[in-house]
Amino acid sequence: MAASFFHGERMEFHFSDDGFLSIGPLTTIAEIQEKYSIYLITATKVNRVAQRFQYTLKPNKGSLHELLAVSYYAHILSTYQACVMLMCKGMKFQVEMLLRCMLDYQYPLIAISEEPGFVDELVASDPHNKLSKLNKLERYYTRGKKNRRMAKKMKKSAEKLKEDLEKVRELKSAEIARRAGYEDDYDTLYSFLSDTVHPSIATLEKLFIIDGEEIKEMINEPIVVGTNDLFHIAINILFNSVKAIEKIFSLEKNVELEELVSRMNRLMLETQDEAL
Repeated sequence: MAASFFHGERMEFHFSDDGFLSIGPLTTIAEIQEKYSIYLITATKVNRVAQRFQYTLKPNKGSLHELLAVSYYAHILSTYQACVMLMCKGMKFQVEMLLRCMLDYQYPLIAISEEPGFVDELVASDPHNKLSKLNKLERYYTRGKKNRRMAKKMKKSAEKLKEDLEKVRELKSAEIARRAGYEDDYDTLYSFLSDTVHPSIATLEKLFIIDGEEIKEMINEPIVVGTNDLFHIAINILFNSVKAIEKIFSLEKNVELEELVSRMNRLMLETQDEAL
């Protein structure tokens, strides 16, 4: 049970009534603190290093390469922080969704660190997203004859944009991952995490305790088991993003961060060996 004040009114929160909102914003459920404290401590320390690192970056305002890189990094860092907050509350499936989002920003960041000219392809490809939205808006206004004038306007804009994009290839996530050298990661981790964003029957089944063919009960409450895996994934995505930024800005390796992540990865391997 937790209690909070809203405009002077004291409200008590219970999980049975309020779900995950009953777990305070800076609260870590006891099981995670007890079972995965080393991962939580490492995640917090990594965050502090990465947050401070952000403010040392001085991108050249005339360099699209550097501006795009710091933008990607800022998104990755803040999403990492959201992941850690939700992990502390046992919100496993929601964390997996955010990890997928982190990868969508990590791939282009690493790709431009490996090949600076790739930024031009990313920028040239971006209008394909606008074209997709225009086509959807046209369908929306046409359906049920909501607004014929707007439908025609959207169609006209889409046709003009399509002509401009005839020779511009649209970049998909798989291609961006390949250019980053992360094909294996895309075919495994990204694919697995995508199941939480685009639900399949198998994904939805995870919410149930099933005995043979019989559904025993539904689970929609904090999940602690496997939180170490989530910490491990999130920390490494952030770490790889920092390394990409170091390469883009020609910075020296952050020794403190290297040691923190190396120690955690060793612990993860030892834990897996014990399980085997």
